[in-house]
Amino acid sequence: MLIKIVLITIILICFFLLGEEIHKSYKKKYKDISDLIKILEILHMQLEFGLYTLGEVFSKLGERKEFAVSKFFKNLSNNIENSDSKNLEEILDGTICLIKENTSLEEKEIHELRNLIINLGKSDFYSQERIINLTIENFKKMQSQAFVEITSKGVLYKKLTVSMGFLLVIIFF
Repeated sequence: MLIKIVLITIILICFFLLGEEIHKSYKKKYKDISDLIKILEILHMQLEFGLYTLGEVFSKLGERKEFAVSKFFKNLSNNIENSDSKNLEEILDGTICLIKENTSLEEKEIHELRNLIINLGKSDFYSQERIINLTIENFKKMQSQAFVEITSKGVLYKKLTVSMGFLLVIIFF
């Protein structure tokens, strides 16, 4: 009898933790989008002063260790400064994998960031300002969608895994 109780407890705890892990992944995506919005606001302020090149701005963003994408910006800055023959798009394609590794961002968010970075070097400050503001607004929409995912899908998966745990316990015992 004691073995059954221990097994039931272990099964329920495992399924509860699985639900929590899925819920945390939705929360991490929301946090990553929020951090990206903060970084874009910092990028806007840095470019507003006009004293820095894109490589220097990306280097300053890379120094902000509290953001998950800081390693990406640091690497991007180093690649811009060290490669003379490649254009920005080739450099970006080589370093975009760091975002996929270090964040929970999906393809649409990565694509939006990629388009922003490519278009930054092609225009004057006022166009850059409009592009950054438009990208920030797009990320805010994505952030609100991520919040809806947390409250709907995250909670649903949490409850679903616990229910599956109870169902498994009922079936086996």
